[in-house]
Amino acid sequence: MAPAVSASPQAAATPSRGASWSDVVDGTDTVTDITGTVNTAVVGSYTLTYRKTDVAGNTGTATRTVTVNAAPDPTPTGVALAIGATGDFAGASGITFNAGRTTDPLGRVIAYTASGLPTGLGINSSTGMISGGYDAFVTETVTVTATPAGGTRPLVRTFTLTVIDQR
Repeated sequence: MAPAVSASPQAAATPSRGASWSDVVDGTDTVTDITGTVNTAVVGSYTLTYRKTDVAGNTGTATRTVTVNAAPDPTPTGVALAIGATGDFAGASGITFNAGRTTDPLGRVIAYTASGLPTGLGINSSTGMISGGYDAFVTETVTVTATPAGGTRPLVRTFTLTVIDQR
């Protein structure tokens, strides 16, 4: 009778762990005859085969399929998105401040968008620079979103933009 070979799914990331055999005559031990490899750096499905041959020449096998999934998309970081602006920006002088300076852990290019900006202000989608001019003194809630190219997890920051007359 062939040895019974089993492979525990809990130990799938380490092929040599969680595989054992038992035989009525030869006893029980860990499986050492393993074919197949798992590359945890490459997304895909891998098959491992565990084999044990007893002293009588009977062979038992078990297979385990290991699936390596992609790492989650990291969120970019940047404190600059939390910076608001207050000052005498109404009239001809205009307003300029940087809501950018966000970095992506994977080095991807960041695209910026903004909502809630007063009429006359806009955001540079490449730099995150908010600029423009207008003649109203306002307080607005502005949301800036920094999204890495091809990314699925943007960094979103909301702040209060206050424009006052300091004359």
